[in-house]
Parts: sequence; structure tokens; C-alpha cells
Amino acid sequence: MNMFETDIRQSITTAIRDLFSDKDRFHCIDVDAVVASITEHVLRFENFDSVNESNQYEVLYQLLGRAVAAAQGWKINCADQIEKPSQTQANLDSYMQQTYGAAQ
Repeated sequence: MNMFETDIRQSITTAIRDLFSDKDRFHCIDVDAVVASITEHVLRFENFDSVNESNQYEVLYQLLGRAVAAAQGWKINCADQIEKPSQTQANLDSYMQQTYGAAQ
């Protein structure tokens, strides 16, 4: 994993954790599952070999935007359906499949 990929993974993790920081409302969500699933979804086809100093922020903000959009969409449409943390992954997988299609 190159330095840029490490940075983007950390940025995505921080952004998603911020979206679910209200512990009173989202105590039933397995945030680690959300972070892992969305990060893998966003980065699954990315090739970081072409990232350099002149385009690193453009790539960062594009990928971060995709991750936040996916997490926010799931949060708005599905998070209230979760009654216990163990339901998070299946619910998120279903949402991602319905919204973005099958992972390739």
C-alpha cells in the first residue's frame, strides 16, 4: 500500500466516523463494518500508481466524496432500520447492491 492509499483510507475512516458520531442516535450501528465496506467499495478499482504531487488532492477529494456520498445515502435511507450492530453488514451490503450494483 503506498503512502497516498494509506492517507485516503484514513481520510475515509475519519469522515465516516464523523457521520456516525452521534452515539445516542447511532449506538446500534457497527461503524467499523460501515467504514470497511464503503472503503473497499470506493477503492476497489483504484490504481494509485498514477497519483503524484500535482493530482493527489484532486484524487483524494474525488474518492472522499464518493465515500461520504455512499455513507450518507445509507445513513439517510437505511441506518434507522438497524436494531443491533450485527445487522449492519447485511443491511449495508443490500443497500450497496441495490444502489451501486454488484461488486466486480
